[in-house]
Amino acid sequence: MKKQIWTTVLAGLSLGTAYSENPAPAAVGSPVPPLVLRTASGDAFDLNTATKKQPTVLIFYRGGWCPYCNAHLAQLQTIEPQLIKLGYQILAISPDRPAKLAESIGKGHLSYTLLSDSSMEAAKAFGLAFAVDAAMLEKYKGYGINLEEASGATHHLLPVPAVFLIGADGIIRFRHANPDYKVRLAPEEILRTAREALSFVSLYDGVLKTFVQNGRVDYKGLAANPRPLAQYLAAAGQTPETEFKSWDAKQQLAFLINLYNASTLRLILDHYPVHSIKEIGNVFKGPWDQPVVPLLGKTITLNELEHGIIRKRYHDPRVHMALVCAAKGCPPLRSEAYTAEKLDAQLDDQSRRYLASPAGLVSDRSRNDASISSIFKWYGGDFPSVPAFIEKYSGQNLSGLNIRHLDYDWSLNER
Repeated sequence: MKKQIWTTVLAGLSLGTAYSENPAPAAVGSPVPPLVLRTASGDAFDLNTATKKQPTVLIFYRGGWCPYCNAHLAQLQTIEPQLIKLGYQILAISPDRPAKLAESIGKGHLSYTLLSDSSMEAAKAFGLAFAVDAAMLEKYKGYGINLEEASGATHHLLPVPAVFLIGADGIIRFRHANPDYKVRLAPEEILRTAREALSFVSLYDGVLKTFVQNGRVDYKGLAANPRPLAQYLAAAGQTPETEFKSWDAKQQLAFLINLYNASTLRLILDHYPVHSIKEIGNVFKGPWDQPVVPLLGKTITLNELEHGIIRKRYHDPRVHMALVCAAKGCPPLRSEAYTAEKLDAQLDDQSRRYLASPAGLVSDRSRNDASISSIFKWYGGDFPSVPAFIEKYSGQNLSGLNIRHLDYDWSLNER
């Protein structure tokens, strides 16, 4: 397996060759690896079980011998009450053997849980492990640091200091890992990010990062782990109308686009397996007429959300590049949630991506024709100028070409 190299410094001295068993620290959207660690009392601690009970602030530190680590652990102690109020637990992992953990708890008067990763399996699984060479071991000993005595093992490995925020579903929502051992995430930044990670937008963002790749959805995986999506829809649906109205237009539109796409995912899951969204419903009420969208205390249909609210109120033709119908012919579902701060850039990117794909635009100047998505036929009135829109986001001027509309591929956008 490919090894990743880091360069770092300890008191002006090189740490030696560093490596990771993975190409990078564990990614946002990935699940916590299956790991059993030891507590300060030596008891087994199942990390997966613990992180699926409640949101978790997970810390990797080098050991109780590291003054920077001890300072960071003490800082975490100061924000623990606020984290607990938010529903979090703090777990801190190091190579220290259990007896050393007990010493750290006593010296620092720590009330949260320290865990022993003396084998470094957790650090390897999270992509944080690096090796310390023989020369550096001797230099450490000159400073009174004995890694073998601290861990009770001879592997000579240490973790890159890191912070992970993990949702109650066991999915990583945030990570910070810096090979410079002096650089630690400030407690106020951890607290702020922890608050944000609990938002329903973060829940949905985690779903997309986990189950969507290149616009295709892992419906089987999502069906096996539907809880985060259900949590997002429940939380988003409970948003009070007064709060929604207090948002600016970009906040509202990002919220509604996310809600539309997430409800479409839920509709597919409720009927999965299907080959096409058009198999859902009946001749009287098709898939877009099913009451599946939780909004402001009510449950409405996808048609009501798209045509009665989004198109009617916001008048932005780019939404047609963002609203996804679970079909291969539609624009790709992003692997991230829409946010007010990035909305314009995200919608512009969606427009470019769709028109760069054969589902959006196919031109052949040798034959003097071009084929464009049927979206531009169905919703042409929403675009001030379809040719101008296409030229802006594809760079192609279709003047003088014979324009046709592509047959829409309604097969499921499954990967």
